[in-house]
Amino acid sequence: MAILASFFVTLSGCFASDEEVDDLEAQLRTMDSSVLVDWSHIEGATYSLYLTEIGSDQSPEAGEYTYYGVTPPYDVEGLENFVGYEVVLSAYGPLGETLYEERLMAQPEPPFEPLGKSNDTGVVRCISSDGSWVDCDDADISGQDAEHGRDSESRSGDLEKRGAGNAGFDFTKISRHGATLPDEAMEWSCVRDNVTGLVWEAKSFDIEKLNAYGHLYTWYESDYSVNGGHPGTKGEDRDTKICPFERCDTAYYISLMESEDFCGQSGWRLPERREYLSVIDYGRDYESSEAGQTVKIDVEYFYVSDLPRRYGVFTTGYWTANSVRVDHELTNPEAWVFSERTGYIMPDFKSVPQEIRLVTEWED
Repeated sequence: MAILASFFVTLSGCFASDEEVDDLEAQLRTMDSSVLVDWSHIEGATYSLYLTEIGSDQSPEAGEYTYYGVTPPYDVEGLENFVGYEVVLSAYGPLGETLYEERLMAQPEPPFEPLGKSNDTGVVRCISSDGSWVDCDDADISGQDAEHGRDSESRSGDLEKRGAGNAGFDFTKISRHGATLPDEAMEWSCVRDNVTGLVWEAKSFDIEKLNAYGHLYTWYESDYSVNGGHPGTKGEDRDTKICPFERCDTAYYISLMESEDFCGQSGWRLPERREYLSVIDYGRDYESSEAGQTVKIDVEYFYVSDLPRRYGVFTTGYWTANSVRVDHELTNPEAWVFSERTGYIMPDFKSVPQEIRLVTEWED
């Protein structure tokens, strides 16, 4: 499947005909050693494309990759994989006036294969016999967690990563429509776990976006083969509005993500308990100003919000796909909820609103 990234921009200015310029949709595709840029052509406009490596002393306009009079689509080849590039697309009017300029980032990469089956714990220090944390070289107890696996390789400097992340974790930021981004990118919509191959939804602080943080959903799944014996609570059954959509339940939100081809991926679903555990870093606490406390998930990649401030509803965490198996007659069925703040999993009633962070498997 082609990796597709779309961004939406508004042109300022007008053409000689005084025709008002509407939104111009440009599309960026990151591939093996190349970046393909496509956009909607407007009559009378000409375009230039500039690329430079992120961190370069040169501006993109003065960089090595400069292309004038380009027409869509335009394929920039000969780039280095795993190197981030700043991309500038400029549109000019009939008189040479600049109508539009958009700056974005891209990182070409070869076809993806997961690096392993599961993540390590994130623990990179050892415990001494007196109960204090010490460097593992100074520990008087051998065979500890930090001395094995990816975290140990990271500690010794021997671990090669496709992306970045603390200790043995390896994450890559993904754009709204599926392009791989450099770690320097300030906006992204998903996070790919390069070890497991899972793609995680990253919440946005933009309230207008589909994946905006702070919206709440009840647990609902009509398929009795996977709902633990009870479908849960359909969102339309609630009186209180807890999200901006027609229904505020997990099944409906999943359908929205699927219809949007979110992050260029399909097969979006609630994560299993074990999958959620795979991204929890037990080796450190992350400071989250949005959550108002420390959390156990890397906030450099996963936004964590302070939900009670939005809807005045207390929540315990994020829904998982796993139900607490129940009798069909039970009036208050439960499902497992994962807390990114504590790293614990606990049951809660399916009728209680919680957050959602969906997951799927990466497809090129």
